[in-house]
Amino acid sequence: MALLGHSHPAIIEAVTAQAAQLITCPEIFYNDQRARLYETLETVLPDEINRFFLCNSGAEAIEGALKVARLLTGRTGIVAAKRGFHGRTLGALSLTWNKDYREPFAPWQPAVTHVTFNDLGAARAAINEGYGGGGR
Repeated sequence: MALLGHSHPAIIEAVTAQAAQLITCPEIFYNDQRARLYETLETVLPDEINRFFLCNSGAEAIEGALKVARLLTGRTGIVAAKRGFHGRTLGALSLTWNKDYREPFAPWQPAVTHVTFNDLGAARAAINEGYGGGGR
């Protein structure tokens, strides 16, 4: 909220209206608004996408993607783009290229290989059958 201004009347009004209707909606409780969103997603996404993971932040999305990638591929290595920033949670931070963010928390498990963005040759070289990343 601070990004939108300190105590701006329009923000206060919007937050107050939302809090009166629905203030939180964790996955463990049924929520008609979330159900409507899922129904909408089903109509606009390809048929093979039939499961959804809603999250609160980009870092949480990265964490979810890491888990899904490992479950679906069985691979433990990760290939990430140089100059990428994925968040400050431990899994997302392991993908971040900037050493100032990453190195204080090393070593990483799994190993992460960083490749130049849009360099398909480097990506192909980094992705291998059993591992998926080389830890450079």
